[in-house]
Amino acid sequence: MEIWQIVLIVGGIPLGLGIVFLAIGLLRRRMMRGWVRTTGVVVDKRTGRADGGVRAIYPTFQWQDDSGRVHQRTSIVRQSLAPAPGKRVTLRYDPTEPSRAAIDSFVQNGSIFAVIGSVLVVVGLLVATMISVFGSMSWS
Repeated sequence: MEIWQIVLIVGGIPLGLGIVFLAIGLLRRRMMRGWVRTTGVVVDKRTGRADGGVRAIYPTFQWQDDSGRVHQRTSIVRQSLAPAPGKRVTLRYDPTEPSRAAIDSFVQNGSIFAVIGSVLVVVGLLVATMISVFGSMSWS
């Protein structure tokens, strides 16, 4: 196997995954940037089984917009740990469409995706660089 093929496989896979995760995280954070921050309450935890039988929780939360209207939404981001019903949470909602909202947590706002993506990009680049450097050395 050629050195460039090893670099492509071993460094390229984490690099590619990292770019995808980083993009998802940054897009989610950018989407929520202009949203209004408020406090809401978790009213339910919808549970189910995700792929592979892992327990997944989708918290349902309620909040009041600036006009006084009450909204309720179930998160589209699944979590293995989620706030219990009755717990107050910080959230953000879209002022142009107040029924769109997300809990403003590390997991829900996309920060976890950005961190994982950044780590994978760095790992992919380091692995690719190390293989390129050490693979091109002569061991005679």
